[in-house]
Amino acid sequence: MRPWHPLYVAPAAMLAAVAVFAGGFWAGLATADTGGPAAPTTQPFPDWFLPIWDAYDRNPAVTPAFDFASLYSGQVASE
Repeated sequence: MRPWHPLYVAPAAMLAAVAVFAGGFWAGLATADTGGPAAPTTQPFPDWFLPIWDAYDRNPAVTPAFDFASLYSGQVASE
């Protein structure tokens, strides 16, 4: 018989796949959320503002309080 006969390779590959899956499954259970209180996330801006801020290359002068209408009014800002 040949040393790498398909009758030997297929079960060995299946056993290796099951071992990798089981290891990943148990590792995922070990790091799963325990259901405790979630840590508060602090975000400087509301979620709706982030795409706008990205459009302005995250310019620090552009904040949620920024007057976006003044950008399109056509009037020159006086200093």
